[in-house]
Amino acid sequence: MEKPTKKSTIPALVLGGMLAYGTIGDKVNSEYQNTTQENAQLETAQTDYKASALENLTNALAPAKAFAQTNQNYQRPDDATLKQWMNQPVEETLAGTNYTKVNDHNYQREVKQADQPTMVLFYTDNPNTDGVNPSRGLVALTKTLHEKFPEIKFCAYKLSDRNTTPRNVYNHVTSEYPVEKTPSLLFYESKDFGSGTEIMPENWHMQGGIVTFDYLDGKIGDYYKHIPKNFID
Repeated sequence: MEKPTKKSTIPALVLGGMLAYGTIGDKVNSEYQNTTQENAQLETAQTDYKASALENLTNALAPAKAFAQTNQNYQRPDDATLKQWMNQPVEETLAGTNYTKVNDHNYQREVKQADQPTMVLFYTDNPNTDGVNPSRGLVALTKTLHEKFPEIKFCAYKLSDRNTTPRNVYNHVTSEYPVEKTPSLLFYESKDFGSGTEIMPENWHMQGGIVTFDYLDGKIGDYYKHIPKNFID
C-alpha cells in the first residue's frame, strides 16, 4: 500500500498571501482615495473661502472705488454759478437734481432707515421773490456737496412757501427733528447690520442759512475736506 502523499501547504500560503495582499491593497487604495477626496474637498473649501474673502473685500472697497472714479474729474461749480444759485428760487436750483422729497410721513423710511449716508435740507422759499435768502444760499451748498459726493443720499423737506418759517411750523420741526434753526442741513450716518442711521455730531450740521458768498465758499471747502475722512469712509 502506498503511503499517502503529504499535501504541500505552499499553494495555500501563496493564495492566502495573495488574498491578504489584495485585501490590504484594497484598504490602502480606499484610504488613499478617501484622503485624496478629503484633500480635494479641503482645497475646494479653501478656494471658496479665498473667493468669499476677496468678494467681501471688493464689496467693502466698492464705495471708496466708486467715490474715486466719480470724483476724479469733478470740478466745483464756478463762482458765477454759485452766485446764480444763491439768487434764484430753490426749486430752480434743485431742478434736475436727484433728491428725495421728505415730510413727516416718509422721514422715517427715507432718512432714518436709509442704507447710505444721508443729508436733509430743511428750507423755505417764496419763488416769486428775487435775490438772496438763507435757504437759497444753503441749497447752493447742498447741491454742490451732492454733486461732489453722490454716495450721500440727498433729501429735502420744504417748510413753507415763504422766505421765513412760520412760527407754528418752526415749533413743530424743532420739536420733531434735531433742527435748531431754519433753514438747516442735517447729516445722518449709515450704520451696518440693519441698525439704521444715526444723526451725526452737532458740529456737523448747518443750523441756519447762508447769505454771503464768502461764507458759502468757506463751508464748501470745509465739507470737501472733512466728508471723505469722516462721513463716507
